[in-house]
Amino acid sequence: MKIEFLISTYGKRINDIKLTDLPKKENVSYLIVVQQIDLSSFNNHLLRDDVRILLLSTIGVSKSRNYALKNAKSESEILIFMDDDIKFVDENLDLILDVYKNKEIKFATHQIINEKGNLRKKYINNKEQHNLFTILKYGTVEISVRHDFIKNNNILFNEKFGAGSELSACDEPIFLSDIIKKGGKGCHIRKNLFIHPDESNGLFSSNINSIMSRGAMFKVIYGRWLSIPLIMLFFIKQALKKRREKFKILKYLIKGYFRV
Repeated sequence: MKIEFLISTYGKRINDIKLTDLPKKENVSYLIVVQQIDLSSFNNHLLRDDVRILLLSTIGVSKSRNYALKNAKSESEILIFMDDDIKFVDENLDLILDVYKNKEIKFATHQIINEKGNLRKKYINNKEQHNLFTILKYGTVEISVRHDFIKNNNILFNEKFGAGSELSACDEPIFLSDIIKKGGKGCHIRKNLFIHPDESNGLFSSNINSIMSRGAMFKVIYGRWLSIPLIMLFFIKQALKKRREKFKILKYLIKGYFRV
């Protein structure tokens, strides 16, 4: 089974990627998409026969992911998303890929840990099948896909969503929902594939786009009417945590709903 890792990076951050974090293995290759880089700042340290580097002048991580999907090798059977700040847990790759022996599986989610070896979040059970509700919590670097299904169904990330766009989050669940709506089955594998440093998501009040993204995401995934009670349920949960910000949260959830 041929595997290709799709890595998105931006500007000089490509110089932070180390070849030692990209293990050289049979039937494994890497595609790095670099946005907004001055070639004079690139130090050529990633030149290797299993690594390809493509330049992209636009901004927005969804545009980068889509460019990688469109330029993945035709012979690559499984595509796995990566970022420029994660390390590869090499020994678990084959265990994760075993799930694709089942031809019905079109995508899978895996786990990531922090630098202390702790899981970054709570995950569902091993090999539990995904649905339109279980996909909401996964980031791009927790996702792998079957290449031919994505290509044949023209499934791409919604470029209205994701870092660098007006709606700065929720591009991943929308992408996975499109796979499910096209008839693709997915499941979760309780194996760690990447080490990712802990991040702070911040408060809702510091990221208006994050709130708007969720209001818009509910509408895109669940439709005009079902999304409304789901938005209200999300609002209630957040309002209980951040009582002083509840009206701001509701305002921008509604604003997001009407952006799509």
